[in-house]
Amino acid sequence: MSAELLGILFPEPLVAAYQRAVADLTKTKQQLHESQQELWDLGQVVNRTTPGAWVDENGTLVEINEGFIEVFGYGAEQLIGKLHPLLNSKCYNADFWEEKVWSVVRSGGVWRGELQNCTLTGREVWLETTIVPLMKTGATPDKYWVLTQDITERKEIELELTQLSWVASQTDNAVIICDRHGKIEWVNEAFTWITGYTLEEVKGLTPGSFLQGPLSDTETIHQIRACLKEHKPYRGELINYKRHGSPYWLSISITPIFDHQGDLTKFIAIETDISDRKKMEEALRQSEVRNRSLIEAIPDLMFRLNRDGMFLDYFPSKDDRVTESKEVLGKTVEQVFSEDLAWWTRHYLELTLTSGQSQSGEYMLPFEEGWRTYEARYVKSGDDVVLAIVRDITDRKAIEAALLVEQQLEKQKAAQLEKALDKLQRTQTQLIQAEKLSSLGQMVAGVAHEINNPLAFIHGNLIYLDTCIKDIQYMLCMYHKYYPEPLPELKEAVADIDVDFMLYDLPKALESMKLGTHRIQEIVTSLRNFSRLDEAKMKAVDLHEGIESTLLILQNRLKAKAEQGETNIIRDYGELPRVECHASQINQVFMNLISNAIDALGNQPAPREIKISTRLELAEYEENMDMVVVEISDNGPGIPELVRQQIFNPFFTTKPVGKGTGLGLAISHQIVVEKHGGKIECISELGEGTKFIVSLPLNCTKIDREQLV
Repeated sequence: MSAELLGILFPEPLVAAYQRAVADLTKTKQQLHESQQELWDLGQVVNRTTPGAWVDENGTLVEINEGFIEVFGYGAEQLIGKLHPLLNSKCYNADFWEEKVWSVVRSGGVWRGELQNCTLTGREVWLETTIVPLMKTGATPDKYWVLTQDITERKEIELELTQLSWVASQTDNAVIICDRHGKIEWVNEAFTWITGYTLEEVKGLTPGSFLQGPLSDTETIHQIRACLKEHKPYRGELINYKRHGSPYWLSISITPIFDHQGDLTKFIAIETDISDRKKMEEALRQSEVRNRSLIEAIPDLMFRLNRDGMFLDYFPSKDDRVTESKEVLGKTVEQVFSEDLAWWTRHYLELTLTSGQSQSGEYMLPFEEGWRTYEARYVKSGDDVVLAIVRDITDRKAIEAALLVEQQLEKQKAAQLEKALDKLQRTQTQLIQAEKLSSLGQMVAGVAHEINNPLAFIHGNLIYLDTCIKDIQYMLCMYHKYYPEPLPELKEAVADIDVDFMLYDLPKALESMKLGTHRIQEIVTSLRNFSRLDEAKMKAVDLHEGIESTLLILQNRLKAKAEQGETNIIRDYGELPRVECHASQINQVFMNLISNAIDALGNQPAPREIKISTRLELAEYEENMDMVVVEISDNGPGIPELVRQQIFNPFFTTKPVGKGTGLGLAISHQIVVEKHGGKIECISELGEGTKFIVSLPLNCTKIDREQLV
């Protein structure tokens, strides 16, 4: 075709327009290819980085990437066309998905949250989830892009941090959390309590900028900074300062925290206030210094042994200028002591460790100048260690021996003096008793004599008076028989005198007088029996007669009075032979015992009873003697045990001043035991009354006189 024809068919403007269109189309294709390549590259990035999936409006998986498969552990053929695994999570119900999730994304919103689910292997995972709806103009979304990021490790770290935070808030130790630059992010309450600083005051500061002061050790501070710079842990002790400026000791532990990639993220420091411990250590150091000074001042030998008998410490005595500690340390007792002393030391070592109690013993060693005595004391000084202190007591033993001899001499002198004093006391008691018995006997005998003389005159005249009265009665009867009608004056006198009544009553009055004189005679006889002044030697007597004489004398005290009721005497007499004894002395014993029983019943409510029993006890063996036993008991309040043990002591009394001398029972004991070779004992319990038992040999004259002293 010719040029002219081409020019006509394709004018130049049209060709130019066509060429521009071809160029634009080529450029557009190139841009589309580049966009497709970028989209493909972006898809590859998304496919390899962020786990994601396309789901339809029902939550069914349409498309998934490789990251999604790695998170959930399922293959693509197991997932495509099925519900998204999150929708099957047992942790959430249908209401949660409908109300919290679908309601947001169906309206075009983006939902973000953290969800929990299980993988194919059963591992529980936390997923940070974002659901983005694919919007079309004028329509509701029909597809959703679901992005899931595995944040399980972060959750575990957060849980650990939460637990750590709780523990830190509960502990008494100060806990400081700093960032990787060493600036404080968080402190617990214990930090505030120890230092006085609050979290708001120290947040963003480095601990060394406000806690350290003049006494803080610079070398320790350099070590801490070096460890922090090298991201190494540190443990040590340091002096810091509180808010008000006072220093305190602390034990500090600094630990660097790294993430899963090994990069430093934080520092955690735990501080413990050890000021009290430091004070105790200082006190212990001072105590050790004092103890060392004390040990050096003690002149005795001291050493420490372990269970194996090895010397751990050895401090020679001040007199030992030969042995040095270094020669003994590390050796056993067999290597240092003699065979006997080593065996003796091991014995006390084992005994001290086994019993846990201090032990002591003495031993002797020979020297050129003679034997010397040592005292060793062993004290447990640890689980398997014993401290021994050995002292030379030779001089002390010599002094003790001399003192012992002197003490024996003094004891002999004291025994002689006590014997003399006892003899003097017994003599005094005997004199008092003899004087008392003599005075009482003389008084009783005198009263009996003075009563007996007029009584004999009265009793003799009563016989004559009885005869006269009978004669007068006979004469009056004869007169009345032969002169029945007397003169009026005589008849009036007879009526006034009441002769008939007089004749009836006069014999009765006379009989009463006879009974009275007879009663007085009985009393006089009892008084004479009680005193027995005419019987200096032992004589066979009836003890029942002496008891009855005593009761007769005490009859007035037995009667009822305004302040107390009558005391009843219960007699339980057995058949007794006559007893060889000093009757007046035995009667004095009965008098003392019955009088004390009456006193004991002074405030006792009814019934008030004193029981007197007698019996004969035959000896079981020929060398023993038959005994007569008299028991005098009352139902009074009883005697306390401490008092009962002293009742036979001379001058011991529980009665008020002026009402008792304390000699009654002592004299009774002396009469029964020393004068008659018998026994007297007291049995009593509080609230159960008191019983005295007197046992007398049937024939006291047969007892050796030495037994009666």
